[in-house]
Amino acid sequence: MHIGGDSVLRSGAVIGLFDLDGCSRRQDTRRFLQNRENDGRLSQAAEGILPRSFVVTADDRTYLSPATTATLKKRLNAAV
Repeated sequence: MHIGGDSVLRSGAVIGLFDLDGCSRRQDTRRFLQNRENDGRLSQAAEGILPRSFVVTADDRTYLSPATTATLKKRLNAAV
Protein backbone atom coordinates (compact mmCIF):
# COMPACT_ATOMS: atom_id res chain seq x y z
CA MET A 1 0.00 0.00 0.00
CA HIS A 2 1.48 3.35 -1.08
CA ILE A 3 1.39 5.87 1.79
CA GLY A 4 3.24 8.76 0.11
CA GLY A 5 6.62 9.64 -1.34
CA ASP A 6 8.58 6.45 -1.93
CA SER A 7 6.97 4.68 1.04
CA VAL A 8 5.07 1.44 0.52
CA LEU A 9 3.80 -0.82 3.30
CA ARG A 10 2.50 -4.38 3.23
CA SER A 11 -1.27 -4.10 3.68
CA GLY A 12 -1.22 -6.97 6.18
CA ALA A 13 1.14 -5.01 8.42
CA VAL A 14 -1.25 -2.07 8.87
CA ILE A 15 -2.92 -1.98 12.28
CA GLY A 16 -4.52 1.45 12.09
CA LEU A 17 -5.02 4.59 10.03
CA PHE A 18 -5.51 7.85 11.93
CA ASP A 19 -6.42 11.40 10.94
CA LEU A 20 -3.61 13.62 12.19
CA ASP A 21 -5.77 16.75 12.54
CA GLY A 22 -8.44 15.06 14.60
CA CYS A 23 -6.13 12.96 16.73
CA SER A 24 -3.40 15.52 17.36
CA ARG A 25 -5.75 17.64 19.44
CA ARG A 26 -5.59 14.97 22.14
CA GLN A 27 -2.71 15.09 24.59
CA ASP A 28 -2.31 11.29 24.61
CA THR A 29 -1.93 11.19 20.81
CA ARG A 30 0.67 13.96 20.85
CA ARG A 31 2.54 12.08 23.58
CA PHE A 32 2.34 8.82 21.58
CA LEU A 33 3.79 10.47 18.48
CA GLN A 34 6.48 12.25 20.50
CA ASN A 35 7.48 8.95 22.15
CA ARG A 36 7.64 7.27 18.73
CA GLU A 37 9.88 10.05 17.45
CA ASN A 38 12.14 9.87 20.51
CA ASP A 39 12.44 6.07 20.14
CA GLY A 40 13.23 6.30 16.41
CA ARG A 41 10.01 4.51 15.46
CA LEU A 42 8.41 7.47 13.63
CA SER A 43 9.07 7.98 9.92
CA GLN A 44 7.79 10.57 7.49
CA ALA A 45 6.60 9.04 4.21
CA ALA A 46 7.17 12.19 2.15
CA GLU A 47 9.68 14.77 3.36
CA GLY A 48 8.71 18.41 2.95
CA ILE A 49 4.98 17.68 2.60
CA LEU A 50 2.58 18.38 5.45
CA PRO A 51 1.37 15.08 6.96
CA ARG A 52 -2.39 14.57 7.11
CA SER A 53 -2.53 11.13 8.70
CA PHE A 54 -0.44 8.51 10.43
CA VAL A 55 -0.25 4.75 10.03
CA VAL A 56 0.60 2.30 12.82
CA THR A 57 2.04 -1.05 11.74
CA ALA A 58 2.43 -4.48 13.30
CA ASP A 59 6.22 -4.09 13.39
CA ASP A 60 5.76 -1.33 16.00
CA ARG A 61 6.48 1.56 13.62
CA THR A 62 4.47 4.68 12.87
CA TYR A 63 4.51 6.54 9.55
CA LEU A 64 3.35 10.10 8.90
CA SER A 65 1.60 10.31 5.53
CA PRO A 66 0.55 13.24 3.35
CA ALA A 67 -2.49 11.22 2.21
CA THR A 68 -5.84 11.49 3.97
CA THR A 69 -7.20 8.54 5.93
CA ALA A 70 -9.94 8.18 3.30
CA THR A 71 -7.34 7.80 0.54
CA LEU A 72 -5.30 5.36 2.60
CA LYS A 73 -8.41 3.32 3.39
CA LYS A 74 -9.22 3.03 -0.34
CA ARG A 75 -5.66 1.93 -1.06
CA LEU A 76 -5.76 -0.58 1.76
CA ASN A 77 -9.05 -2.05 0.57
CA ALA A 78 -7.76 -2.26 -3.01
CA ALA A 79 -4.65 -4.11 -1.83
CA VAL A 80 -6.60 -6.81 0.02
